Amino acid sequence: MFMRLEWEEKAACKGAPVETFFPEINGDKTDNPWLAARNYCAQCTVKKQCLDAGLKYEQLIMMRFGMWGGQTPTERGVTAVKRAKKTYNL
Repeated sequence: MFMRLEWEEKAACKGAPVETFFPEINGDKTDNPWLAARNYCAQCTVKKQCLDAGLKYEQLIMMRFGMWGGQTPTERGVTAVKRAKKTYNL
């Protein structure tokens, strides 16, 4: 059984289809595959905890997938670099 973290119970996306946050990116520039996920994240009260969890998980697996804390994989890459610079005073 998968154990949920306390903040996950408060997430706006609780019960939403997983595919919403891990869409297939087909290269079609006319469609925004992240729009539905961003709509959930925009109203979420635990977005920061979600982002922190995503960044921590990604550090362990060294790969970025899906929407976490309202950020796409590319956006989280930028956030991770900014946090590292701040942590190490670069």
